[in-house]
Amino acid sequence: VAENKRLAAEEKERQRQAEIKRKKAEEAKQLAEQERKRKEAEKKRVAEEKRKRQEAEKKRVAEQKRIAAEKERQRLAKIERDRQERLMQEQIEAEFASELDSEIQQLDAVRQQEVLSEVDKYTARIQGSIQRNMLTSDAMKGKSCALNIRLSDSGLVLSVTSGQGDSVVCRAGVNAVNKAGSLPMSSDPEVANKLKNINLIFRPEI
Repeated sequence: VAENKRLAAEEKERQRQAEIKRKKAEEAKQLAEQERKRKEAEKKRVAEEKRKRQEAEKKRVAEQKRIAAEKERQRLAKIERDRQERLMQEQIEAEFASELDSEIQQLDAVRQQEVLSEVDKYTARIQGSIQRNMLTSDAMKGKSCALNIRLSDSGLVLSVTSGQGDSVVCRAGVNAVNKAGSLPMSSDPEVANKLKNINLIFRPEI
């Protein structure tokens, strides 16, 4: 009987040790599976972060290229605008010079002396000087402005003011007088005295 009890106790202990060993093996298997899943998840996370960084860098480079292209487009557009404005200005100035030359050539010198008094003659020269220094547009056609100009003995412009007339023509006329800086002045003291404070109606030649 004692031997049977001993054998039974030994079997029970063997089974207990076997169960402990089985449980440890199961726990080790679970830990290994958890570690595998953790590493797999970490690998996916790193790969996703790398993909996002690459995508962000790709977008950043594309945006830089877009901004650079837009700046270049604006730069070229400004160059072209400036070129067109310069050509237009040169064309306007050339047309003014051509019109003035044609007018002078068409005027009969004898008729001019008969019709114009000395003051009228200098007034016409002043008008011509204003016209040459004036930037005109089709909107000024048929319009006029009253100008009062004060000059020094040498013809230096002391002041210029506008009276009644078209506001665009008046503004352009005042700017033209100031741009000229100096206007024709007679050496005759009496004529010069009348020209020092001159009122005229200016009509741009379009």
